Amino acid sequence: MFQPLERAETPSNYWSTFKSELNFDYYTHMIIYFVPFFMFYQIAPSLLPLYIARLKRLDAKKVNAFCTDVGSCIASLLASVLTFVSLTVYYPHGNLEGMQWCFRKVNTILCSYLLADTLFRCGNVPRNFWFMMLHHAVGLLIGQTSMYDRHWHIPKIVFCLMEVANPYINVRFMILALGYSKKTNIYKFVSTGMFFTFFISRIIPMPFMVYWQAELLSTDPKSQTLWHVTTTTLYVCISLMNMFWFYKMVVGMIAIIRNKDHDDL
Repeated sequence: MFQPLERAETPSNYWSTFKSELNFDYYTHMIIYFVPFFMFYQIAPSLLPLYIARLKRLDAKKVNAFCTDVGSCIASLLASVLTFVSLTVYYPHGNLEGMQWCFRKVNTILCSYLLADTLFRCGNVPRNFWFMMLHHAVGLLIGQTSMYDRHWHIPKIVFCLMEVANPYINVRFMILALGYSKKTNIYKFVSTGMFFTFFISRIIPMPFMVYWQAELLSTDPKSQTLWHVTTTTLYVCISLMNMFWFYKMVVGMIAIIRNKDHDDL
């Protein structure tokens, strides 16, 4: 997947005929997907405690944090399904149009979720507030820059793959919020799934992705734009955050293996 690509000479009319994927249709779909996420955050804090008894014991801000985990889980599951379709249906046959369609859906869903989640967190969810604001800001920016050029398929695949680990991360937070111990089997199972999916989808691709992007930026004139440089820079920023969180996960996994209590990630 990450082998250097054979590139023909850039056509003289390439930029005059270039069309960005950041168009009216893209932002229209983003607004369409934003509405249900926004509505979910308006009703979930009142609705979920009616069906989940343990939430009634929590204060409002902890219930709000639980709602953000549910919202993130919904967005990530949708993105994971589309990523699975892209890798199993379109990628083996080299169907770039199909892959682009999947990424477009993933991109608009995630950007819509990030925007709705950011608005809801302000004043409602103090947990990891500034870190999550930074995370969401980087996510929204990289969603825009990666959508600019339809030909950067490899970064798009990697960005989509990142979402595979998120449901485990969110379910783990929900388990803790509902009052279950870190020594329960369900917590250990979800934490193990989180550890391996995070390692496979975010840590392993990291060096190959950085090399691939650096190689293109240095040799391909079509990739030497501010948009491509920004995408690469933002990916490095996300990778640094992922390395920090993976370190915390390693510490947590060691504690789980030893059946000891440990600080939350």
